[in-house]
This record gives sequence, structure tokens and C-alpha cells, in this order.
Amino acid sequence: MTRRARGDHRFRLVHVAINRLEFRFSFTLHCDSSLPGSARDSRAPFGDSPNALLDGCLRRVAANCTRVACAPQSTEPRGHRFHSFDELTIAHSWKRENATPAVQLDRSEKIYVAGHRGLLGGALVRLLRARGFERTIARSRSELDLGNAAAVCAFFKSERPAVVLLAAAKVGGIKANSDAPVEFLLENLRIQNNVISAAHEYGARKLVFLGSSCIYPKFAPQPIPERALLTGPLEPTNEAYAIAKIAGIKLCQSYARQYGENFISVMPTNLYGPGENLDPHTSHVLGALLRKAHEAKVSGAGEMVVWGTGEPRREFLHVDDAADAVLSLLENYHSPEIINVGCGEDITVHALARLICDVVGFNGELKFDRTKPDGTPRKLLDITKLRQLGWSPKIGLREGIACTYESLLAQSALQTMQ
Repeated sequence: MTRRARGDHRFRLVHVAINRLEFRFSFTLHCDSSLPGSARDSRAPFGDSPNALLDGCLRRVAANCTRVACAPQSTEPRGHRFHSFDELTIAHSWKRENATPAVQLDRSEKIYVAGHRGLLGGALVRLLRARGFERTIARSRSELDLGNAAAVCAFFKSERPAVVLLAAAKVGGIKANSDAPVEFLLENLRIQNNVISAAHEYGARKLVFLGSSCIYPKFAPQPIPERALLTGPLEPTNEAYAIAKIAGIKLCQSYARQYGENFISVMPTNLYGPGENLDPHTSHVLGALLRKAHEAKVSGAGEMVVWGTGEPRREFLHVDDAADAVLSLLENYHSPEIINVGCGEDITVHALARLICDVVGFNGELKFDRTKPDGTPRKLLDITKLRQLGWSPKIGLREGIACTYESLLAQSALQTMQ
């Protein structure tokens, strides 16, 4: 261990308030008082005054702090150019809760996308590389098991990504969640805990944790605001998955509060698009309906069976829009408070099934199997915070479904599922 120089100072932050979250931490300023004045000055990049010193030291963690109070834990050596102080207050007046200025992504930085073979992860990789981020890195499950803590730590130690986009998760529809709640809970907890803790340990400057709209109570107010989190019981059919995602949110918020990490949590609505999951056991509603409509058309069937009553309302966002929103938040959002990502409009499952049949070209009847569960009655996200940051979706639902269907046909994905 390097011997502490005589001019070192240990400061204890007794109160830091950032976006209404409070935490404590310490830092040491190293100043070699034995050096000549000019050399000593070259080692002090933040200026001569205590105000400039503290502001520089905290720039990464507290660019939007409302109050910082400090007390030194060492006595200043005689003749040293920094002045001791009992308390220093830095006050900032910001108009928005998310006050940190936008930080443009650096194309020279490594960006790790965890879950790049999933729907959103794949879209993020495509968009990043299309925008010139050549140092985007990804690993398949055979290359890196995110459930293995030692393997994850070794990867982060070797690669040292500056930015982490955590889109990896065990996902599925109502049937998959109902059949395997233990796996949905444990696997997602392992993935989240390993990646988030390694990002902190190996110095990632920002992490985006991708959650889900299922974190909200079953009977949350509509549209669902971010403040609805943990205000009521969850939907039983996907409770295990939702609890895992809530744990991930709280872990990110805890790292922000305790260590000042810029770890944000983004809650996307139901996503669809190229790479849509068509598996009958694990697919979500839009993918399942797309597959059923195609199969009914090809077989010449007279009807198509739809789970439930058709009355629940759902919101759908094209995955390319979702990826664009995530990158926008990566640069422009720095609050540990969760933020919703959606399109601001919903549709009944009945109307969605009709729309999909129209796009696919199936002209038969719809039959609703009321013995199957509906799930949450309605899930429409309030995207007021997102719109205030200047983002809005670009791809309409009909256009998005048509493009998705065309891409699946081109990839022969539908044919191979028959």
C-alpha cells in the first residue's frame, strides 16, 4: 500500500442529496507538499479554492446535487495552498428533477450489451453499430454465462466496459411464467446481481437496467405513472418475474445512493419487432397471435383461437423505437428514479388480433377461449417524463406489425415453426 503523503486530506461527506436520494461517502485528496509550487499546481486539476476542489471531485457523482456539506478529517499542513473549512455548501438551482446535463456518448468507449440475442438487446446492438459505435461488445451464453458470478467478474475485469446496457433476462408469456416461477425468479436475480455488481466493481461510468411494465400493481392507475411502483399487489401470473425486476431496480438505486453510481432503470412497455419470439410456450401475446394467424392462413383454417376474453388492453412499442429511446436516456437521463418507455396508446387484445389477421391476410373467424387467463386488465404506461426529455416514438402499430411479419417471412422463421 502506498504510504499516505503528508499533504493528503481525508474528507467525509456528511450529507449529499441527489434527486431526493441521500447517501454518504468519503474521498482522499493526494497532494505532495514536498514538491515545488509549479509541480504541486500541476497535480491539482480542479483549481485552488475548496469550492472548486470539491466540485471537481464530485463531478461524476453529484453534478445535480442540491446540497453538499463537508468536514475535513485531517489538519492542513502549514503553507499548503488549500484552506481548511468546517462546512461547504454548493447550491444548484435546477428546473427539472433530472438535472445532470446531457452527456454525449463517446464512440471510442466500450459499450457492453448484455442479452444481445434477445429482442431489445439485438435492436440495441444494431442501432449502436449503425451509429458508429464500433466498440460495442456482446457475448453469447456459450461464451459468457451471466448466471456465473466468477465468469462475469472475469469478463468485466478483462473488458472494462465504460457503459453497460443490461437487457439480458429470462422472459416469457403468461404460460411460461405460470409454469416456472422459480426459474424466472432465481435466474433473473442471478443475472442482475452479477452484472450490476461487476459494473460497479470494475468502474463502468453508466449502466442502464432494462426492466418491464409488469413491475406495476395489477390494478395500477391508468396510464401508469412511475410512482405507482410498490403501491399494490402484482399480477399473480408473472409475479416472480416482476419481483426479480423490482429487486434489480432497488439494487441500482442502492448503488446510486451508497456509491454515487450513475445506474438508471428503464421500464419498457410490451415490445415487438424483428426477432420476435414465436415459440408457443414462451412467446408474448403479439408474437403468439402473429404465429397463429400465419398458421391459420397457410392451413386454410376457418377460425383462430385466442386466449382469454379479448378484453384486456395492451400497449405495444416497436423494438427499434425502444432502442432509440434507451440510447436517448443513456445520454440525457441520470436519475436513479425509474422512467417509463412506451408509445402512450393501447389497444384491446381483440382489436390487436383483428389487426394482425388483416396484416397477415387471414380472413377467418376469431374464437376466444375464456378458460384461459387474461392477465392484467390494462397496462398503459404514462410516458410524460420521457416526452419531457424530447423523445417520442416514430413507428405506428400497423406499420410495425407489417414490417415484423415481412422480416419473419424473409428469415423463414414462421416456416421453421410449423
